[in-house]
Amino acid sequence: MADKAMTKILIFGGNGFLGGETVVELLALNTFDITVVNRGNWKNYDSNIRIRPFVKAFNID
Repeated sequence: MADKAMTKILIFGGNGFLGGETVVELLALNTFDITVVNRGNWKNYDSNIRIRPFVKAFNID
């Protein structure tokens, strides 16, 4: 049986308190291809370790 394609999700502000926890929960499901759009500040909480290596990230401002 062929593997199912991952569902793509775009999240704005996915490295802060609420968005970051949302991304962590989605990553745990291992069924989503996640892209995060933010202002490039990965110093919030531990998002640079828990989120950034596992998502596509775009910095905008």
